[in-house]
Amino acid sequence: MTTRRERRRRRQLEAQESSLGVRAIKYATSWEAIIGLSILVVLAVFVQGVFHLSLPFDLGKSPPLPDPWGYVNVPRGSPLKLAYIEDASQNTSPDTPGAKQAIELALNEHGKVHNISVELQVVADTCDRQAATDQAQALAQDPQVLGVISGACEASTLAAKDVFEEVKLPYLSLSNTDPALTEPGTLVTFRLLWNVKAQGRQAAIYARQTLKINRALLLQDGSPYAVAALNEFRNNFRPQGGQVVDLRAIDPQGTGWDNVTKESKNLEADMVYFSGNGKTAGALAAFLHSDGYVGKFMATDAAFTDPEYLNTGQAVEGTYVSMQQVPRSASYAFWKEGYEKEYGPVGPLAPEAYDATLILLRTLDSIATLEKDGTLKIGRLQLAGTIRSLPYEGVSGKASFDANGDRGSILAQVMKVENGQFQPVQ
Repeated sequence: MTTRRERRRRRQLEAQESSLGVRAIKYATSWEAIIGLSILVVLAVFVQGVFHLSLPFDLGKSPPLPDPWGYVNVPRGSPLKLAYIEDASQNTSPDTPGAKQAIELALNEHGKVHNISVELQVVADTCDRQAATDQAQALAQDPQVLGVISGACEASTLAAKDVFEEVKLPYLSLSNTDPALTEPGTLVTFRLLWNVKAQGRQAAIYARQTLKINRALLLQDGSPYAVAALNEFRNNFRPQGGQVVDLRAIDPQGTGWDNVTKESKNLEADMVYFSGNGKTAGALAAFLHSDGYVGKFMATDAAFTDPEYLNTGQAVEGTYVSMQQVPRSASYAFWKEGYEKEYGPVGPLAPEAYDATLILLRTLDSIATLEKDGTLKIGRLQLAGTIRSLPYEGVSGKASFDANGDRGSILAQVMKVENGQFQPVQ
């Protein structure tokens, strides 16, 4: 039998339980509430995915995986740095290629990365392999240097590459065409020009199919990259029915050149294809012409880029040059006008240097994260991978890179010297 006191106590408890706060607590801990909240979260994530809206508390985002190559952490208040290695090994001014000015132009136009300023550090290269290695190690040890652009000579570019590959620091070459720069397994090295091998293939096709060359004598000056184009020529010339009568080095200083003429006659060569610098190519063409050689003469792209070749004069008239180039974009003319107002004539490496700089800066824009303490955090693998995959069309043309770091959209062609100027023939 329930007493009056117990009945009164029960009514008090029922009144308390019926209060709004208690009912809310009971509902919040019920299965109905948990299921309802789950449905709301799913709907919110769906709406965010469709309309690209931001969600609070990082809802809908998976936690980022750690970068396998580690991170670069630039402390708050410290500027970012890009390094430029300029070629100071020639008798001309290091600024002749125009690359330094183009990099400065790109930095000024782009501005800061995540509100952090970007500085340019310039290093002079003397084409000494050991010095190039030492300079590369100094740059690699600076945590503020996030990318290196190089206009250095072939030997120095290759020496520095080993250092930057080891520390996973992006390395963009403006001038190196040596196949060794982007051999399979290259991870952070990118080429803004071309791999010299492709022009040998095009030269072989033109020589055999258009010039009807049957027997070719292939000569090179002993430089590290010179043999690559000739090997590619040979590998594509023979399957077409052509014969390579010899492939060998000659002395760039002219010693023994009279034997070249005798060899071409004895082996019945109807073309000499030379791989080496433009000055040597012009001198060899002039010597063969004066020594009675009457066959065709072709040089590789170094002759096209070296003014010394055309300066040889009448002796190179009617000769051929195999070359490659990046087709300029529609915006090049406008950019060229602005560059020349600021710096004068566009140097041979300026468009590639401008694009290399913007590739690095836009990649940093895309992947760098600003931590709560002001530190800028960049994943090394993410940085290299984004450079390789980021779609970019600059003033020098489309800049896409294959798995080895070679640039796509390269046009291989043959030029002929007519009236003292190069004219495309294929």
